[in-house]
Amino acid sequence: MPTNEQEISDMKKGIVKFLDETVEQLGISGMGEISTHVLKKQKKDDLISIVRNSLGYLNDFMAMITDFRVATTSMKTQLLESQQTIISLQSELLTCKKRSAGSVEGLRQINCKGRGSGIP
Repeated sequence: MPTNEQEISDMKKGIVKFLDETVEQLGISGMGEISTHVLKKQKKDDLISIVRNSLGYLNDFMAMITDFRVATTSMKTQLLESQQTIISLQSELLTCKKRSAGSVEGLRQINCKGRGSGIP
């Protein structure tokens, strides 16, 4: 099962090679030309080999899709947790700003009252 970009690239190269060889073996110019007629002309052992290899690659793809789904779900969960943390921190920051603004206003009023009473 591929786990990094190089392994995925190597797997892709293997599949492309397999498909090229299969096209050549079947005597067609592309996968779109596969037909019942073309397949009936092949040896049973050759067809068995093609099917076996195809199923192996399909199994690898299914495992990779499962791994990607698990990784995607994990990333979504982490993203949601990060967003919740950001919202919580923004709320705390807003509360602190309000307290700070209230404290500054309170000091200004005290300072203004003190000047009005003749206290320097």
